[in-house]
Amino acid sequence: MSTRQRYVLGIAAIVVIGVLVAVARDRTSEPPTAMPASPPQSKDTSCHNPFRHGEAERIDPKESIDLAITDDEWPELTGLLEEFARTHDWSFRDSSVVIPGEVTNINVSVCADNSLQILVLDNHWKTTHAHDHPGKFTPIFLYGHVPADQWQPVVRDLVGDLEGKWPGKVRFVDAGGNIRHDRPSYLSEARD
Repeated sequence: MSTRQRYVLGIAAIVVIGVLVAVARDRTSEPPTAMPASPPQSKDTSCHNPFRHGEAERIDPKESIDLAITDDEWPELTGLLEEFARTHDWSFRDSSVVIPGEVTNINVSVCADNSLQILVLDNHWKTTHAHDHPGKFTPIFLYGHVPADQWQPVVRDLVGDLEGKWPGKVRFVDAGGNIRHDRPSYLSEARD
């Protein structure tokens, strides 16, 4: 299995586990009486749902960032992203879950219609190390069906904010899931 395949598989596992944790916490729902004939359509039509238009295609990130912070710093990252959303007049969603002694999960989304979605999703299990990613820290993904002249300024702003808070801890991930040794060239352009 290639490094890229392991990376994509790891991210998919994180998403599935995050959903399972969220579902497990919802103990008030009624159990289903029968399996629906077809999967229900998502009622979330916000920019936080990348499949809100029924797309079932693979969505590759425009940029992948590995932020070298620990889960103790996740509340600060959440606050930074909430402020980023506020200053850009974007939508902010925090669906993070903490179950003391079991799991700490960060699940934060910042987005705007017709622009990018910034997604931070990771789990730190307290009882097992099954989903640890040696050499990697907190993943930040930027998705969107938008041209470079729209998404690159947003990433420049975000990276500027992240580097201002955590100097030397912002790293970039290549398509194979490996930490890059170079910075994307578009980051050198002036911030708007």
